[in-house]
Amino acid sequence: MKQLVILIFWSLTVAANSALAQTITVASVSKEAYLRALKSRIDTKPKVTYPLKKQAGRIVIPTAEGKSIFQDRGLGAEGDEENMGQYIYSDAKSEYSYGGYWPQLSLHSILGNYRESGRDSWEEILVGDNGQRLHLPGGPNFSPDMRCFVVESADLGVHLMPNVIQLYQLKNDIWRKIWEVQPKTWEPAEAFWTAENVLFLKKKLWKAGKATGAFTYSKITIQ
Repeated sequence: MKQLVILIFWSLTVAANSALAQTITVASVSKEAYLRALKSRIDTKPKVTYPLKKQAGRIVIPTAEGKSIFQDRGLGAEGDEENMGQYIYSDAKSEYSYGGYWPQLSLHSILGNYRESGRDSWEEILVGDNGQRLHLPGGPNFSPDMRCFVVESADLGVHLMPNVIQLYQLKNDIWRKIWEVQPKTWEPAEAFWTAENVLFLKKKLWKAGKATGAFTYSKITIQ
């Protein structure tokens, strides 16, 4: 028997600029449909190399726009605000580690760990050879053709990190955020790709500040 797919659709068109408009279609699906899709999951792992090393608490990345420098610093120190994302306290203690270089994507990965008033947070920073820098609240999960990636961050309970799911797409050698949701009633629990433009999402439901133990499921299509 064919499983019923709940036909609840909504579209969200996000223009990163006047030259780029993208439609994202989200459809609610049953748990059974989600589990069937899980059997077709495609995990894409870009080749990684390690051409750079951290020296004296610094990571220096050469780019077409000049050097991108990440310097560890103590709590309350100054001078590293430009390296911190929008979710990070500007006076936090910072420590950076080098995650490697993806040659097929021309991207370096930097892991930033921050501590302020006993609160720990982190982000992944992608630095392109072209000088582009992306501050992500989680690690990128690439589509099979590596032209898109999804980022998940789940935190409705502790509130140290954003509760968000984001989609990025490569257009004219620039990564652009084409979709973002910051839900108040669920956390992103799992996301996986089944095609270059299709991914599935598992949502962990919350109510009155507590996880309910229930989940819902969605199919996301980039059109």
